Amino acid sequence: MTPQEATVQVSEQVTAAPREQPLARGRHNCVEFAPRQREILALVADGLADKEIAVQLGVSARTVRTHLERLYQRYGLHSRSAAVALWMRSGEPRVGDRML
Repeated sequence: MTPQEATVQVSEQVTAAPREQPLARGRHNCVEFAPRQREILALVADGLADKEIAVQLGVSARTVRTHLERLYQRYGLHSRSAAVALWMRSGEPRVGDRML
């Protein structure tokens, strides 16, 4: 295969590759957070580490991490700041009856 043929083949593969989907938004094309997820995201937004959040909520740091990882998976996120940004943009920045 010549270099030109290889370039054409790679270009065709890249063009045919599925495009990265925009943010997945759950089953009903909307962002929804459980009450515990909102509590965790509020504390993340306040700058607390997993251990600090765990102490405040009376759970393990691993439980906090699991909640965050599930959010990352569900919405295609890669960081704490992306999770908080999504939560804030969702119009749901509230914990219990308190609006943040």
